Amino acid sequence: MRKLLILLVGICCQAAYAQKVNDMPAFVYYMTKTNMQVVYWEPVNKTEDSDLSWEIQNDLRQNASRYTKLLMDGGKIVDVKFAGEVLKDDMGEDALNGSLRNQWYAMQGLKYQFVYPKKVKVVDDPFMPSFHLLLTPEYLKTHPQLPITELKNNEGGYTKEMPSAIVKQLEKRFGMKADKSTAMATFGGRYTYGIVQFKPVGNKVLALDVLVDKDKPYCIQYEGQYEGPDSFSVWNVDDGGEYFPSYILGAFQGADGPEFYFTRWAPESCVIGTITLKNKTMSRYDIGIYYVYAENPQP
Repeated sequence: MRKLLILLVGICCQAAYAQKVNDMPAFVYYMTKTNMQVVYWEPVNKTEDSDLSWEIQNDLRQNASRYTKLLMDGGKIVDVKFAGEVLKDDMGEDALNGSLRNQWYAMQGLKYQFVYPKKVKVVDDPFMPSFHLLLTPEYLKTHPQLPITELKNNEGGYTKEMPSAIVKQLEKRFGMKADKSTAMATFGGRYTYGIVQFKPVGNKVLALDVLVDKDKPYCIQYEGQYEGPDSFSVWNVDDGGEYFPSYILGAFQGADGPEFYFTRWAPESCVIGTITLKNKTMSRYDIGIYYVYAENPQP
């Protein structure tokens, strides 16, 4: 499963995180108003050589109380507070890491609570958890929030295509014909995020994560194999050969360029990470990978 997920998530760029990781937003798994948690994706007693992903998690543990803001849907920011760490279940056994369940199962991680729960208007659905972003006041001072405009249709789906001029630029750059494109959202009236997938050449196919700054496209390439509409694809689990965009939870303007924090769901897995645009280079780093258990519906 892990090897498959590595194929799925593509290229990781650790160079994007030369900065201190304790300034980064954190992904909190919101189950109900009284149960939200940063779920660990690595074991806390990891003994092998630590990698950047483990260092990010370890840094979160050390700086848990500094995260006092929660970015809700619609861009609203509310106050939260650290409420302790979960390592054991009710029976005293090690709780799970690297997996997303629901509020009735113990998962290792950091628990948070609303400071003013009565002021937070949200409809809880414990069977449909979702991710939100935890923030430090220090990060917000240096990274102004970019308003997000999702490009949905009246039915709530993403059917808008990337601008034709951008698609033509990319067709010319890669010498291939586009098969499909999807525009997901715009940020601060300046950036647009989406994907472009080219028509297969033999059984090879190329897809792009694309970030448009005004009229200039930047992209990350993902190569895959495609054996026909009824075959298995490495783009995502059971997706019939289509490459799907990630979902952007939050967007911020840093001193060196924009930073976007995303989730990427498949029926049995989830990836959390960030996309950056720095020095005219678009990079993606996958912070953590989770297994999604069958008793949890896909959000």
